[in-house]
Amino acid sequence: MARPWAVEGLRGRDRHACAGCAVVMTRLREARSYEDRARHPDNVTGLHDMRISVKRLRYAMELFVPCFGKRFRRCLKEIQGLQELLGSIHDIDVLITYLRGKLGVASTRQTPGVNGLLTRTRERRAAVHRQLCDELVRLDEAGLWASVPKAMRCALKDRPPSSQRRHCPPKA
Repeated sequence: MARPWAVEGLRGRDRHACAGCAVVMTRLREARSYEDRARHPDNVTGLHDMRISVKRLRYAMELFVPCFGKRFRRCLKEIQGLQELLGSIHDIDVLITYLRGKLGVASTRQTPGVNGLLTRTRERRAAVHRQLCDELVRLDEAGLWASVPKAMRCALKDRPPSSQRRHCPPKA
């Protein structure tokens, strides 16, 4: 499993919202770093790593959503949907592993049934993976990855500049 990226420069005296910027931006970059690997259907590890990193992003966003408002909450809903798709693929991967194990101990009468289940489960996985790839394209086209920092910037624009210097996302 991929290790979480360190969040650089956090200090105890940081305002909650500025610390939130640092954490969310780190988790966002981390999740995006697995995107290319997750697009390959045979890369089970890459998909799993993206699932875990998106989960970290979601939890960080949930923690800081009171700081950033409605636009940020809309971004969070998109991330939740992405996490659900990645979770579905992971569940199917676990089932495929289980069924492969059953093939090794199945009787000759059971083998055709297990093979049939395995075939249908692989087909379902391919369909869900296509959904994931379509969703990644949709999120790119909708500008989700740029919307998260924009939502944080909008919430922070009324704060004094010194509170924004270190962690808040720069203007695009």
